[in-house]
Amino acid sequence: MTEPGGCAKNKGYTGQWVQPLRWALASLLLVYALYIVIGDNQTIQAVRQIPLWLAPLLIFVVISYEAMASIRLFIIGRLANVKNITPFQWYRLHLVGQLGNLLLPQAGNIYRALTLKRSHAVPYSRFLEMTILKIWIELTLALCIIFLIFSIYQKSLPNDYKLVIGILGLLVVIVVSLPFISKTTSSALLNIPLQRHVKSFWIRAYSSSEFLTIAVTKKSFLLHISIVTTAMLALSAFAQFLGFSALGVETSARELSILVILLRISNYVILTPGNL
Repeated sequence: MTEPGGCAKNKGYTGQWVQPLRWALASLLLVYALYIVIGDNQTIQAVRQIPLWLAPLLIFVVISYEAMASIRLFIIGRLANVKNITPFQWYRLHLVGQLGNLLLPQAGNIYRALTLKRSHAVPYSRFLEMTILKIWIELTLALCIIFLIFSIYQKSLPNDYKLVIGILGLLVVIVVSLPFISKTTSSALLNIPLQRHVKSFWIRAYSSSEFLTIAVTKKSFLLHISIVTTAMLALSAFAQFLGFSALGVETSARELSILVILLRISNYVILTPGNL
């Protein structure tokens, strides 16, 4: 006989090993990376040759990037009717959250959710919808940019990359369609007799998907949020360019663009804590 709740126990038993394994893998990779860096005299010499003026410039770029990220939160907040928070308050909330993420994965989002709830009466569900919208916008824009880059340079790429371009195009279509697919699915499931806690979940899912579809239909919102997100990606690419240039590594605009986009996408595909 199957013990009541056995599935839940097995799931919990399996789940408790996931995070330790991620940390173990991240630790091994970090130790290996340090071993490579310490044992490579050329890397150490290159670091010593980095000009002093680079640090202030990189700090300025990072501050500008975080400011743009805060403006993006402000724009999304206005769409979500969270209008009692100034851009400066978003900036401070965002920066503290970013510091929290350095200490513990997702600690920043937890801090933002709690602060918005306690100080500004923003429901957790609303913050979740804003976060989903932010991720969807960035992921969609990132996939579209990398698809365009590969499409423009496809003649100079090996034939194997044609399959990659096709997969990227399919991913773009799927991600762009997600809000509408989610809303249609959630709406259909709401009409099916379900247990109360299951139906409550689908009600929240429907609310989130409806918020996404509303955002997609607002052209001015999409224009503003796309400009800000593109500016963030450009600043990130510029920071990478400065870093590689300081180390004497030559990179093209195409290589930098692909690197930055892949780094952004990796934020949503987590294999180890922080993808270390």
